[in-house]
Amino acid sequence: MEHVALIPARAGSKSIINKNLIRLDGMETITEKAVKLAKTSRIFKKIILSSDIEYFLDSDNDIWGDVVRHERPDKLCTDAALMKDVVKDAIESCKVEEDAWVWLLQPTTPFRKLKDFRQIKKKLDTSGCRSVISLRDVEETHPSRMYTIHGDKAFPLKRGNFHNKQDLNPVFIRNGAFYVFKAKDFLIKESFFIEPCHGHVMPYQRSVNIDGPMDLYIAKNIIEKRLVI
Repeated sequence: MEHVALIPARAGSKSIINKNLIRLDGMETITEKAVKLAKTSRIFKKIILSSDIEYFLDSDNDIWGDVVRHERPDKLCTDAALMKDVVKDAIESCKVEEDAWVWLLQPTTPFRKLKDFRQIKKKLDTSGCRSVISLRDVEETHPSRMYTIHGDKAFPLKRGNFHNKQDLNPVFIRNGAFYVFKAKDFLIKESFFIEPCHGHVMPYQRSVNIDGPMDLYIAKNIIEKRLVI
């Protein structure tokens, strides 16, 4: 069964300028880190970089040797562009086999490990799932502790929401590190959630998704203090 890694890295970002060019360790960019880890996993027949960043598209660095560098159309390089459209464009433009497993690896979730790849590959090989999405426990932000506000009045989303943490059923949120699905399923449903979908749970320290300045601050502190587990 063919496996294809798809790494999306556009230039524009309002929250952090040149977000996909961030160097957390002062050496390689988070995009290069994603490419290198995908290569090291030895899972992928093809690695596709979808980008409009000249530094990546034109570089002759050895890392890009066997990477398919797909220049993303301008209409898919805006803040309004949807990731599903970026994925569809890459699958069709790069002629990904319909039966291939596509692994969407966003550079902004940079704390993946090889063991994540191995564990997800095992799910794909043995569980009969049609998609895998990486998740983390919401912990203290459990929906049973949340409120809405109408006017100045607060209303709990769930009545009787004063529970001890250990009494609450675990709830998980996507962390952005892995979305894995069959190309043909995605083209039909245009969704990363394809049933039966299995979750791949990752710890908080490796689930940081760099979307804004605070996320970047946390990611840099994780690197500096070696908190990745």
